[in-house]
Amino acid sequence: MLNNAIEAERAERDQEADCARIDAAIVVSEQDITALEDQQLDQLEMQKRWSAIRDRTILAIRDVVH
Repeated sequence: MLNNAIEAERAERDQEADCARIDAAIVVSEQDITALEDQQLDQLEMQKRWSAIRDRTILAIRDVVH
């Protein structure tokens, strides 16, 4: 029974750490988007940079999940 409780606590800590890493990736992406909005870029360059931010965010979250 004690092992199950320890495993449950460990799983909960791992899940909380995963959530924190995902939240951090989202915060960084939001900051990058805000900084991008302040720049005077043409539509194509803006789209490229948005895509790069999106891709980095997806990869960061995927790394947490796997």
